Amino acid sequence: PLRARWWSPEQLELRGLRGATGDHRLAIGRLQEIREGSPARLQDRFSFGPESTAVCYEEYARAYTDFLAATHAMEGRMRTESKETFDECARAGALFILRDGDRLAGLMAARPQTLRGIKGWEIVEEFLWDDYRGRGIAPAMQRRFTSGLDNSHAQLVFGEIHDMNVPSLRTAVRAGRTDVGGWVFVRP
Repeated sequence: PLRARWWSPEQLELRGLRGATGDHRLAIGRLQEIREGSPARLQDRFSFGPESTAVCYEEYARAYTDFLAATHAMEGRMRTESKETFDECARAGALFILRDGDRLAGLMAARPQTLRGIKGWEIVEEFLWDDYRGRGIAPAMQRRFTSGLDNSHAQLVFGEIHDMNVPSLRTAVRAGRTDVGGWVFVRP
């Protein structure tokens, strides 16, 4: 093999090794601690709530494709989630849409999952349409979303975020999750 993929916990950072490149980070939070944190405040003009089906999927897919085309550094590293995944999240009560009046502004989706033996809510997507990025909306949206998840499924929330997606890593931390480590590609 040309390279191997290793788990690198936060206490033993491998990204600094010669020939190593980061892959995905794992950000985890306890639902109870997120609920007890500072309240999530979105401006009054926004509505944010659950959807029973992924009716917004086509618009999301177009906006995400445009985002990827404009973000060349992430090319080949990120992809749209499938409509089937969004429908699964909706059935679990965890597909939320952010609206600015009648206009779609963002969405979040999660599902009950087990990763590396960790049972929790896996955040499979958090996306803001272009006009809403960089305005401090994402942390409030994520905090409100995660604090509303049904903790009878699990007490934790987690998600994998690409190592190069620094804004999303920062958002996850500001919303109450911790970067506990990640996968690293290492050349033999």
